Amino acid sequence: MSITNKTVSKRDNSHVDLRDTKLIYRLVLISLLMACSYFFAADMFAPSLPFIVDAFSSTASTVQQTISVFFVSVACSQLVVGVASERFGRRPLVLIGAVVFVVGTLVCLFSTNITMLIIGRCIQGIGVSALYLLCFTILQDSLSKEELIGILAWFSILFMSIPALAPAIGGLLQSYLGWRSNFKFMLVLSLLILLFTFLFLTETHTQKNPDALVMKTLVADYWMIIKNPIFWIYLLMMVAASGGIMIFYIIGSFVSFHDYGLEPKSFGLTSILIVSCTIASRLFFSYYLKTHVTKRRMLLTGGAMMLVASGLLVLNIELHLFTLMLIAICLYAFSSGLLTATAAVSALYLFPNHKGQVGATFGALQMLGLFSLTQLSAHLPDTELVLASMFIALSVLTLLSQCYPGFVKHVKAESLYK
Repeated sequence: MSITNKTVSKRDNSHVDLRDTKLIYRLVLISLLMACSYFFAADMFAPSLPFIVDAFSSTASTVQQTISVFFVSVACSQLVVGVASERFGRRPLVLIGAVVFVVGTLVCLFSTNITMLIIGRCIQGIGVSALYLLCFTILQDSLSKEELIGILAWFSILFMSIPALAPAIGGLLQSYLGWRSNFKFMLVLSLLILLFTFLFLTETHTQKNPDALVMKTLVADYWMIIKNPIFWIYLLMMVAASGGIMIFYIIGSFVSFHDYGLEPKSFGLTSILIVSCTIASRLFFSYYLKTHVTKRRMLLTGGAMMLVASGLLVLNIELHLFTLMLIAICLYAFSSGLLTATAAVSALYLFPNHKGQVGATFGALQMLGLFSLTQLSAHLPDTELVLASMFIALSVLTLLSQCYPGFVKHVKAESLYK
């Protein structure tokens, strides 16, 4: 769907006046830059994990906490950021988040022990929470649901491409410059985000809610959201689809290095292939699925493909072929691409009058889900059996959740792709 010069505010008074198409493009580009904070900070240095273990004379489970604590920090912070942005606006919270991201990155860069690195990652997570949550919220403020789905069908391709570059760049930096170079890269990124948001981001939330931080209102809004079972099903799909790839980056980095002798730069480059499959699924969605396949059928197909991919990982326990393991992960990534965009947008628009709160709740619970998965991964053996078992569990949960009668009725009643 092309972006036109229609006045968005005619459809929804909460939308800002974006008559000029260039303003929309600028907003989209700023949103993408803000999202980069999460994409690079989350797992860019995953190929460096075994080397950080040696650098600080630590253990694999302790070093993996640098990823786990990042997710829980993002999750908890989003609950505050969401309601604060309803009260004070998006721009002030974005600028504060950018500054905190810079500070956290500096702490990581100059860490002298694993505890200091974990603290730095926690600070990074607080800053990234504001940037990542509000990068979607400013678009939701400014566009109707139909426009947002149309843009995200293409915009999400960039969102998939950047995470592919992150571990690849991280692997190359590790091979030639060491693990600290990852945080030097993040420092440059954080400073660019601070500069561009300060100069070019305008306020998109024109109708601030002075009661957003009132405890009674706060509790009522969040309770309305979390008691909705459809919201939880979409959330489960998001965590299962994206969590599987994250588990591969964590456990797979050790399996690839110790069992297959893969160098960090080679493991990092596999992410390009993985995300290419996700991009292919988004293109398939844009050109065919959204006009020829029902929403329910697409979600079921995505879950079934996840289960097939998990079966291939089980088969590879006996065959022990890195190529087969990579094929399985790529198939999982393809199915992930079918699920994530639809689940995210559908969940956010369940509550159109509570954009900040629903975005914060969805983002926070998603991060807590990812944190739980990474925490579990950190305390389990780094083996292909564990990897395959976790993938099977996520796939089965995705399929079972779609059998809930209320969800079946919901997806039949809502036509997302018309």
